[in-house]
Amino acid sequence: MSFLFTLDEDNLAEQLPQIFFKYEKLIEDAEVLFKLEGQKLELIMRNLPQNQTFYSKLSHDMKQVVKWLENYKSKIEAKYTRNYSQGARALPAREAATLISGESAIVEINQLIIEANLLYMKLDSIVEGFIQMGWSCGNITKLRVAELQETII
Repeated sequence: MSFLFTLDEDNLAEQLPQIFFKYEKLIEDAEVLFKLEGQKLELIMRNLPQNQTFYSKLSHDMKQVVKWLENYKSKIEAKYTRNYSQGARALPAREAATLISGESAIVEINQLIIEANLLYMKLDSIVEGFIQMGWSCGNITKLRVAELQETII
């Protein structure tokens, strides 16, 4: 189950940075997985699918966080739009949009969206790295098999 169901909209500024910190730590931990020198090819190939799947899941989770934050931002913008478009001093849509984009809640959500997008892109890059690693290891294996076939005894 995703942690999105546990988020409290009133405490996003406290909850999401903690979650982002955990994801940032997992991103840092991935660097070790790309150091292949001195490891057996069999071990690398055996661990590759589980590492790729794990980071792919994290990437998908972060993508959902971005979408969730964008939906939440739309909800807040709708509240502010309603406030700015009602009453005797109702503002035109363009002026209201300008004022809404400067509201502290909107600015805070935008910052969270930027952070979540950054983490998503980093996780997506890690997954892409695992895909490339699998391709490279597959080619190395094919070359080694070809070497064995060419050996004359």
